[in-house]
Amino acid sequence: MRLIRWVLVVTLGEAVGISVPAAVGVAMTGASWGPLATLVAMVLAGSVEGAMLGGAQADCLYRWRLLPARRWLIVATSVGAAVVWSLRMLPNTFDLRSTAATAVVAGVGGLMLLTSLLLA
Repeated sequence: MRLIRWVLVVTLGEAVGISVPAAVGVAMTGASWGPLATLVAMVLAGSVEGAMLGGAQADCLYRWRLLPARRWLIVATSVGAAVVWSLRMLPNTFDLRSTAATAVVAGVGGLMLLTSLLLA
């Protein structure tokens, strides 16, 4: 029963959460704002997505008495999502071409991405 609740609550949290960056992305594209403004808006929207996901996870874990406080998980997931969105948006924002330097930056960014997800 716990697994079913976890899947339903977390799926709903992520579904609602991902709608925020989707709506912001559509709005930013329609507004034709610059790439830096789009980057900032998407990172902020991504942090909201992370907070929604973290809130759903924290709700289940708190109810099952596996988590003493919800806040730290929500904040950690929100920060982790903001880092992920910022790393993912960098190539589009700065129009990086496929070069050796780009491959190195992508490799370092990928390691940072993996590390941020694990730490969050």
